[in-house]
Amino acid sequence: MIRLHHRAIVRARISLCFDLARSVDVHIATAESIGAKAIGGRQHGLSEPGDSTSWSAVFFGCRFGITTGITQLVWPWEFRDEMTHGPFKYFGHHYTFRAVSESITECHDDFFFESAFPFVDRFVLKPVLQKALYSRARKLAEYAEAEEMRCHIATLDDGNHK
Repeated sequence: MIRLHHRAIVRARISLCFDLARSVDVHIATAESIGAKAIGGRQHGLSEPGDSTSWSAVFFGCRFGITTGITQLVWPWEFRDEMTHGPFKYFGHHYTFRAVSESITECHDDFFFESAFPFVDRFVLKPVLQKALYSRARKLAEYAEAEEMRCHIATLDDGNHK
């Protein structure tokens, strides 16, 4: 099984980082490099325990489908989604979050996959999926930090600052 890991320090509250990471809408927006689309199950909003989403994405010029479900969620610390139907032997993410301070969050995305072809996993799928994982993580951090700044500016505009 291949494990990919990404760690990011994000200048945003843990609750915001957590909710953005489990948002179907944000997932679609941050996975545009692979043309991700939600085509079944929960297609909008925040994924909850027991929810499943059928996804379509483009790899190597071909559209593939997979269905994942939320198998664990402890707000705002961690959640796990795993493939329930699709072309892999195993496919899943384990997201964990740690509040470094009130407005800084350490985010971890552990991504695991295994197909029927170990050579393909290691030399073909790993680099492509790693690039998609890192791209999505960067965009998630940008979304979180932009939203955190909008909230801060709104507070200042309301006159609720010192």
